[in-house]
Amino acid sequence: MNQTYIFPARICLSALIIAGCLPIAAYGQDLRGDPFCFPAKGVGDMVERLENIDADRRDVVDVNVSPRFIRKDGGPWPERFYIRDGEDELDIAVEKPSGATPSFMSAVRAHESGDICIADSARASRPADDEGLYFEMGLSPIFNSIAGRHDMAALKEGSKDAKVFYQQMIPMAFRLLMPDPDYYGVKYEDKATPPQIFVDTAKGEVPVSSDSYRDMHIVSMDQIRREGGSALIVRGGAYTLQPTPSIATMKRFGYGQDTEK
Repeated sequence: MNQTYIFPARICLSALIIAGCLPIAAYGQDLRGDPFCFPAKGVGDMVERLENIDADRRDVVDVNVSPRFIRKDGGPWPERFYIRDGEDELDIAVEKPSGATPSFMSAVRAHESGDICIADSARASRPADDEGLYFEMGLSPIFNSIAGRHDMAALKEGSKDAKVFYQQMIPMAFRLLMPDPDYYGVKYEDKATPPQIFVDTAKGEVPVSSDSYRDMHIVSMDQIRREGGSALIVRGGAYTLQPTPSIATMKRFGYGQDTEK
C-alpha cells in the first residue's frame, strides 16, 4: 500500500504495499549492497496528497508522518544517510536513540530528482528483502483512539476513510482497484505481547483468533460480524490499530515478510 514506498531491507514508508512498495530487488540487486539507494521521486508529492486529505476523513483515522529508522535486528545504525543528486550529496541527520530524521522531508522535496542513499556496510551482504534496518515514514492510516474499545460504527468509518488515504499512495489509474481495508491490524508497542483481542457481544466478550503478519495481529470485519459483535476490544498494553487489506492481498503485492518466516 505498513506503501508507496516500502522498500525491503528495508526502507518502509509505512503504509501498505499496494500503495507502492518498491523492492530493491526490482533494481536488479540480489543483495542490498553498500550504499543502498532508491529514487526520491514522488515521495514528497505523495506526502503532500496525504496532507491535503479533507479533515472529515481524519476524525477516526489519520497518518502521522514521522520518518525514522528502526533497527529491527538490533544491529548498528547506518553509517550515513544522504541524498545524492547528480554530483551533489546532502547528508540527513539521524537522531539517536530514536532513529528520527526530522530534516528528511524537506531534503526530499528539494531533491526529488535524486536518490535516497544509506551507507550500511554491516548489512550489505544480506538479501535485498532483508528488513533488519527499517525506514518508516508513518504513512499508514491508524485509528486515533487507542482506548481499547472500537465500536462497529468507528471500525466501518475507519475502513472507509483509510481507503481514501491508501488511494492517494497509488497511481490514479489503479485507485478504483484498491481493495477495501476491512481487516484490522493490532500492533503492540511491546512486540513480545501476545494478542489479547476480543469481540463484545450480547453474551459478553468473546476471544477472537488473529493471524500474525509482520508486526501485526490481524482480525477481519467478517470475524466480528460472525460473532454478532458490537465492538472490537484490545487489551495487553499500548498498541495501534490499522485498517488493512487481507493478508492474502498484502502477500500478493509483496508487502513485507511473514513474521513466521
